[in-house]
Amino acid sequence: MALQKLSSIALSIYFAALLLQPDSALKLLVLDDILIGLDMSSRFPILDILEEYFSDYQIFLMTYDKTWYEMVKQRSDEKDWKYTEFYSKATDEYEIPICKEDAPYLEKAKEYLDENDYKACVIYLRTAFEEIIKKFCAKKGLRVRYCENSKKLDTEDFWSPIKTGNTKEGDPLLDNKIVNTIEQYRTCVLNPLSHAAIVNVSRREIEDSIKAVEDLKVALAEVKSVQR
Repeated sequence: MALQKLSSIALSIYFAALLLQPDSALKLLVLDDILIGLDMSSRFPILDILEEYFSDYQIFLMTYDKTWYEMVKQRSDEKDWKYTEFYSKATDEYEIPICKEDAPYLEKAKEYLDENDYKACVIYLRTAFEEIIKKFCAKKGLRVRYCENSKKLDTEDFWSPIKTGNTKEGDPLLDNKIVNTIEQYRTCVLNPLSHAAIVNVSRREIEDSIKAVEDLKVALAEVKSVQR
């Protein structure tokens, strides 16, 4: 605990010193795993600080912690950030460095669809769906079922308050057509192909599922106020 407090104080001093620097056309901020000594409750406020006070900086946030990397992806906006993975690949003689730009889950789903790998496509599509609804619930402060172990929360726990919720004006958050379409493709595409069961799903159904998730993303982005 003492080490975490020292790390937090050091970061606060560092950020404050940066803000006191004379203005410059070159604004670059490189953070190389400085958050690794902090627990998750202390890391997320750092992301808020970066967004509020350093939005005009080019920021490089690096980590070897894969879990933290995925959590930052879910927390941040894909329009403002690029996600890149560095790793090594073994050859017969030596290892070579690999730099690969990490695409959003929806884009990965489309890439695997182009390669006719339907199962991989649907797994990424289901992940995209889960990411979209979790971000929306967090952003709008929707009431999600309490569970002491958050890992036991499933997709329905986040989807349910969205499909049954209202705006402050009393209107449903989503058009019934969008809700019904998502429910349809969750039942016949997203859930079956994400498991080991052998199912017969056509390419057209998968394409329509991708379109349904894209429509959901657009519709949720247009929701301005939510009744809590």
